[in-house]
Amino acid sequence: MEQTGRLRGHITVGSRRVELDGLGHRDHSWGVRDWAVPQHWKWFVVYTPAGFAVNGWIWIAKGERDSLDMLP
Repeated sequence: MEQTGRLRGHITVGSRRVELDGLGHRDHSWGVRDWAVPQHWKWFVVYTPAGFAVNGWIWIAKGERDSLDMLP
């Protein structure tokens, strides 16, 4: 499951307050990922000024290539 979003707010630690305003991405999967399988793996997220996010990946495992591009 992939989620993109915008964060606005602040964090206060002691007397120090830090304002936050940024973009973020969350990736969640179920089960165990076997990171010994892929020979090559690239993952990306692109944010546009219009507020859209595009993410995708390229994966080569056991000589087979797979990729996915998504528009959330």
